[in-house]
Amino acid sequence: MMRVPEDLRTYFGIRGVRWTRRREEIFAALCACAEHPTAEELFQKVGVRDEGMSLATVYSTLELFTRRGLCRRISPAHGPDRRSGGARYDADTTEHAHVVTADGRVIDLPDDLGREVLAHLPAGVLEAVRARTGVRVGRISIEFIEEV
Repeated sequence: MMRVPEDLRTYFGIRGVRWTRRREEIFAALCACAEHPTAEELFQKVGVRDEGMSLATVYSTLELFTRRGLCRRISPAHGPDRRSGGARYDADTTEHAHVVTADGRVIDLPDDLGREVLAHLPAGVLEAVRARTGVRVGRISIEFIEEV
């Protein structure tokens, strides 16, 4: 769960996102989720309070937030969501690892464990990836998948 910034108008504005009441509702609901929701799950939370909100609005807002760095899209490779392409969204854009449960939920790995995993990557591994593939790694995404 991420704490909602106190001044969302400024927080959005710095990232080039115009503030609207609906965007604030969607962002606040996303920040309040301990598990990383799909667009449909967020719609179920905010649509109850705002009958005029559509699922399309939630999708387009999440895409805007993703492009502007307000949230991160997570596409689990495992669990039921992988078949439907059910992306999940995370308001915490800092580097951290995830745990994917057998039922498809995505939760944050505790920070201390995530740091420990990253600390155990061999020195020079990112340079080796670039040398062998020609790809310069911008960030590392780690998922721990529940055993079924």
